[in-house]
Amino acid sequence: MRADLPHVERADEPVDAGVRRVDLVAGRQALGDRGLVRDDADGETRRAGRGDRVGGTGYRHHPVGVGVVGDVDHQGVVTVEEDSAERTVGEGHTSLYRPGSVPDQSAPGPWRAVDKPVPPGGRRGAGPVASGHVTAVPTLPPSDGRPELVVLRAIKLGDLLVAVPALHALRRAFPGHRITLATTAWLAPVVELVTDVDVHLAQHGLDHPIQVPTGVVDVAVNLHGAGPESGDLIDALQARRVIGHGAPDGPEWQHDVHERVRWAGLMTAHGMPADPDDVSIAVPALPAVVEGAAVVHVGAFHGARHWPVDRFADVVRGLVARGHHVVLTGGADDVERALAVAELAGLDDSAVLAGRLDLQPFAAVVAAASLLVTVDTGAAHLASAYGIPSVVLFGPAPPESWGPPASGPHVVLTDASVRRGDVFAEDPDPAILAVSADDVLTAVDGLGVTPAVPADGGDR
Repeated sequence: MRADLPHVERADEPVDAGVRRVDLVAGRQALGDRGLVRDDADGETRRAGRGDRVGGTGYRHHPVGVGVVGDVDHQGVVTVEEDSAERTVGEGHTSLYRPGSVPDQSAPGPWRAVDKPVPPGGRRGAGPVASGHVTAVPTLPPSDGRPELVVLRAIKLGDLLVAVPALHALRRAFPGHRITLATTAWLAPVVELVTDVDVHLAQHGLDHPIQVPTGVVDVAVNLHGAGPESGDLIDALQARRVIGHGAPDGPEWQHDVHERVRWAGLMTAHGMPADPDDVSIAVPALPAVVEGAAVVHVGAFHGARHWPVDRFADVVRGLVARGHHVVLTGGADDVERALAVAELAGLDDSAVLAGRLDLQPFAAVVAAASLLVTVDTGAAHLASAYGIPSVVLFGPAPPESWGPPASGPHVVLTDASVRRGDVFAEDPDPAILAVSADDVLTAVDGLGVTPAVPADGGDR
């Protein structure tokens, strides 16, 4: 039992531990210590600095404490409890709850799953979705009368997006079921865009049970892995049918296979044909802050995937010379890198969107882009989902496992012969350092991308 849990009953009271002061106004929180972390658009965890202020999809306390995910006015207040599960407070609440005092979701109140309408004349997973309150619920909501189908996939942004073909196949195979996806809570803004999913159930890793009553699940699907940890969580649901590797009629786990192929193949093996290139997700309804831009995503959490700032700047200069309007994206920790790229490339600081976009606004910018240049991050998977031409630089991870669909307008650049393969290293992998700025610009030219937005003379 942790003795240093925050004691908070009202949002305008000071916190005894963890966050020194809470100031929840329109989704903003004053951050008091470096125990607060945020998960950003590239699927990485960002640690808050003392005195930082954030809004929108933001910081949470790790591993135990109080934090904010989403807009406070939009069901975004959470506590991360001793079992590592985030508990979401409903819309209209102005309190942060101490661990153990979260309202019972089965009681009447503001708890609800996100409504994800099918676009008129379209299929699920395509077209814009209504902008609404994004939330991940802590326990399975009361039955709506449909049979329950629960999917486990509790990882990061890229991991979610490579499982989209499998989710599409599940929806086609079970059109009358309520599909619940048990995955990381901070992914809620993107889960909302995967319109095959009816309920997003917060699931942080495999060290706590899936918060679903035993015996109510008709179909349980393991899209997480094939090990005993995920298997035990699925087995505990006591579902009528289990879909997974090694499950009844399931395939054996294969190594050295693309992740999309792995999970699409799992569906096909269980009698639900899936196309591994069927990666589309819905477009956010809110308009992008910039449309038709060449998006250069400079972010990567671990240094192993960092590409040199001066090479990014050379690419930006080359894109501007080709008539592109360029914006620079990344997470909160990538702002300095983005500003350095802008300075070297002669861009105005207004072109730097790094640290300014939450997940859905970031997805909207990618969906509206003319081109994306990025290292291997969640941004690359978003470009695949929206069919946006992209040039993706790979370092420690093999594109054979994580690369974009070969059928799409995408180019992968890397040198496997020198790949070190340590994804957690702090210095760049030789495989990504082998890629030059000229390589990237040649790849852009090969894609035949016509600038959608004229360069605005932002050179200084």
